[in-house]
Amino acid sequence: MASEAARRGFVPAALAGLGATSGDVVMYTLMSSGVARALTVAAWVPRAIAVVGGTLMLYFAWGALATARAGPADAAAGHPVGGYLKGLVMILTSPFNWAWWATAGLTMFSGLGPSMVFGFFGGILAWVAFWSGLTRWSAARAPRLAQVVSFGAAVLLAFFGLTLLAFALVGRGLLA
Repeated sequence: MASEAARRGFVPAALAGLGATSGDVVMYTLMSSGVARALTVAAWVPRAIAVVGGTLMLYFAWGALATARAGPADAAAGHPVGGYLKGLVMILTSPFNWAWWATAGLTMFSGLGPSMVFGFFGGILAWVAFWSGLTRWSAARAPRLAQVVSFGAAVLLAFFGLTLLAFALVGRGLLA
């Protein structure tokens, strides 16, 4: 979201955030439908999610590094729907997200009812708007911010991607 805001503007950033939010809605729906129980039945499921999520994060890290190296001249490139899809895919393939929804998220929502659901997702939407606007405003005042954000995203995505692959390699499931 920050990279989209710094490079392309508020709308592409908000679309990336909405993609991630859509992923959380899907996760909430799946977990409240009983998928959480199925995640712990087969030991290979958390490892498979970790491999897919880690590989995708490394792919996104490579893209963020390429974007940072391209510099500000490439700022308008890319289709905003791509940010939406990236946000959606990132959430749906993140074992950390699966683990949160299968544990804390499911527990939080099961005890607090529909008002918690609307408040939670309303808060996420407010955060998407605030963060997209703040990052865009900052990037307009500091032209190199887009590169800094892209480099930072590349480092963080690579770290988490390698961490997920390490979890898969040693067989420690995040959901187990």
